[in-house]
Amino acid sequence: MADFPTERELGVLRDGLGDLRREFAEAAGAAAAFETQGAAAFTQVAREQQRGSEAAAAFSRSFIGAFEDIAVHGRSLSTVLEGLARDLARFAVGQAFSGFGGGSAGELSPANITFNVRASDAPSFQKSETQIAAMLARASARGARNL
Repeated sequence: MADFPTERELGVLRDGLGDLRREFAEAAGAAAAFETQGAAAFTQVAREQQRGSEAAAAFSRSFIGAFEDIAVHGRSLSTVLEGLARDLARFAVGQAFSGFGGGSAGELSPANITFNVRASDAPSFQKSETQIAAMLARASARGARNL
């Protein structure tokens, strides 16, 4: 004669099956939440990758334009380097503040910063480059505080 489970044993099996169903439901909910979070993270990574690509393209255009101005258009090195410095400063400030208020780097309005330097000769002017760079950094920081 075959042994059949008792009512008590069937009750234990039913309880165990109910517990297993609840655990599977919780696991499915966790998997769905993980999928949602993963999709959001992927979207953010893709957005940042696009932003990085656009920044790299803008950066390279500045350098290509500078070298083209020297080689093709015969512009002076100092004039081209001044323009390149302005472009790179604008680029750096734009990248630092992109995303504020939902804007992007292209939506920032350009700022004019003027430095008046008096030097008796070229070597003394070259020595003042560090001071000029520090002044530019302070001016950019002041402008950033006013955004």
